[in-house]
Amino acid sequence: MNLLFLLREIGFTLKKRIMSVIVFSAMFVIGTMCGIILEKSVTIYRYYLNYCDNYVYRIFSESPGGILLDRVLSSTFFLLLTIPAAFCIFYLPVQGLLIFYKGFVFGSVTVILISVYKFSGFLVWLIVLLPQTLLFAAVYVCFSAIAYDFVREKRCRGNGIKEFFTYCLIMLSAALVCALMEFLMICLIFRPVSKVL
Repeated sequence: MNLLFLLREIGFTLKKRIMSVIVFSAMFVIGTMCGIILEKSVTIYRYYLNYCDNYVYRIFSESPGGILLDRVLSSTFFLLLTIPAAFCIFYLPVQGLLIFYKGFVFGSVTVILISVYKFSGFLVWLIVLLPQTLLFAAVYVCFSAIAYDFVREKRCRGNGIKEFFTYCLIMLSAALVCALMEFLMICLIFRPVSKVL
């Protein structure tokens, strides 16, 4: 199978399952809005505040290689959690909750970065976090829709498993590109601009 054929197949599957793409995308947006709007308990707020402190410290002070490694591991973990959705239709609500959770974390981190770190937090959010998060969310929604298509069509039998794991590798590669993009944004754009400001 060549890559162009696989990309066409992904596009065809996404068109066929457009409703699932819309629902999964809506789950991410709703999660993001809940993360922004809902008031968090002190424990949850401190957890996300510590997360943001660590993230900002690593961007400004440490080598961003640790951020790259964390992002690759996190993306891989979430993509692995999607695999059962291709085999069991009852896993679908769990998949929706995982997408909602990714949005909730993004919304919570957005509020803290902008409210605590003001202008520098907004720059971190705009230049580093927003592009990476939106691209990974798109990859994650697409993979979820593909897994849903596999379970609906009962395609994970015989050669279907091999085909599904080929899609897994493509999505894992796309998640790696998202992590590399964040790393390059930090190294090539954000750090030089922050030194000038």
